[in-house]
Amino acid sequence: MEVHKPKPVHSWREFLSEILVVVTGIAIALGGEQVIEALHWRHEVHATQAAIRSELGDDLRFALLVEQYRPCTQAYMDALETAILARDTPTVRALYEMRSVNDPFPAAPWSSGTYAAALSSQVADHLPEGLLATYSREFTWVPMQLDFQGEVYERLSNATTARLGLPTTPEILERRLAAIQDLRSEESGRLAISDAMLSYGRQRLAITPSDPAQIRANTEQARDCQTRLRAIEATARARPST
Repeated sequence: MEVHKPKPVHSWREFLSEILVVVTGIAIALGGEQVIEALHWRHEVHATQAAIRSELGDDLRFALLVEQYRPCTQAYMDALETAILARDTPTVRALYEMRSVNDPFPAAPWSSGTYAAALSSQVADHLPEGLLATYSREFTWVPMQLDFQGEVYERLSNATTARLGLPTTPEILERRLAAIQDLRSEESGRLAISDAMLSYGRQRLAITPSDPAQIRANTEQARDCQTRLRAIEATARARPST
């Protein structure tokens, strides 16, 4: 095996030339490493931004779902209150059972996990300044939506106990009507946050609700909700008074 021995240096000029070659090589190596790292973080930033926007697009679709169901939701609360006041057990029962077919208060899997993961990772240090703060407003509303969602179902459970046909005292009637008023309040808060999320997402972030096909399907489901509700109300009107 042939071994190349280093050439002897005969002058300071040759020595400095050798040093320059070594220094240049090191600089190129370090520069290449920095370029690779920059490209890596550019990719991570792009992927993280895309994931956050995708997650937010889904949340905005859920906010739109609340909006799409608004007419049926409002009419449902009115019908339920009317049936409770009339002590109309069959109608309350029909309204309760309707929720298992087409719920006027559709639940949604709100999420902020991708955003939370970005906050706790190194990629947060490489995102454009202020970007996470811009997204934070939208994602701050997500746990509020989940809270409202839970409260709505609790109020509904309290209001629809009339379906059981148990004796109704003035105190029980008052509790059921109070549950309806609480339900209206919770739903009003849910709608207000949904409106704010949709407006901020479109105007400040240029993000619109995801999955147009699902949005169209949700529109049809919301219409079906109203159709089912009108049928229940028609049956109640046709029922002989007792």
